[in-house]
Formats: sequence, structure tokens, C-alpha cells
Amino acid sequence: MSIMSLNQITKALCNAPTIIVDCSEYKELINVQYEIPYHRPDIIKIQPNEQDDDVERKYIMNHSEHSLEYLIEDRNSRRAVFPITYVNGMGKCICLVHLFIRDQKLHINEYFRSQNFQRNFEYDCETACMVMENCLNILNKHELFEYDQIEPGTITVFCANLHIKLKRS
Repeated sequence: MSIMSLNQITKALCNAPTIIVDCSEYKELINVQYEIPYHRPDIIKIQPNEQDDDVERKYIMNHSEHSLEYLIEDRNSRRAVFPITYVNGMGKCICLVHLFIRDQKLHINEYFRSQNFQRNFEYDCETACMVMENCLNILNKHELFEYDQIEPGTITVFCANLHIKLKRS
């Protein structure tokens, strides 16, 4: 699986075969990997499409903070990972988030069960940047990182099903 650019994803979705799920037509890509360019989310610009999206964001922000304990204890830890389970023990679309530090950079891997490219892509990207910013602020304020600041690294997304819903004519 190679990392796809936004242009490659858009083109691939346009050329993807149409499938029918729950009486709706979709174009989908399976097992997509892409990187989100980090930017400082100074102002939240993108509104959630559903209330669950906001719940998911808050859950991720809260649990990413708790996962930092592993990185504060051992900056080379691979254990700063958490599953997304919040609604009746079931997550929505993001399944797992993994935080790790290498070469003085914080990296984030996100694993999606499903992602709606039209409705959630930008919101999910903004959420990932917010997590990066929040985690960097917490780590860099900690006394162990005071003279050894952590920089933003990559935000990589592994998506099992990236799709667009087709409009009925």
C-alpha cells in the first residue's frame, strides 16, 4: 500500500466501480493510505456533519491526552495507542489512534473502518491536526521535554473503506 495524494484519491474515486450498499450507490476505494499535511488549527472552521462526529472528536482529544503518559514515561514507547469505543462500546468510523515520537517528532497514525470523502474528510483532517497541536502543547510543557522540544511529524491515515455517495438523478 503506497501513500496516495489528495489528487490521486479524487481521480481514483471518480474511476472506481459503483457499488450498492443499503439501497444507495457508492464509489469506494479499499485500503487507502494518505498523509494529512499538519497545520495549526487556530480556529475551528469546519462544522461536524452529525452530532456523532463531534462526540468522536471530543473522545479522541481526551484519550490522546491520556495516551501521552506512555510517551512521557518513555519517549520511545510504542504503547501510546487507544481504540475508539464510545457509543455502546462501538466506535463510529475511526477505529484506532497511535501516537509515537521518533527523531524528536510526534507522529500520529489513524486507522479508519470507513470514511465518507464528501462529508467527513476535511473534518477528520482538522481533528487530526487538533490532536497533533494539543499533544505537542502538552508534551512541550512537560519538564522532561523543556529543553528538548518535540516537533510535529507525520499524520498518516490507513482507511479500509474510503467512499463517496452518488446522488440519484
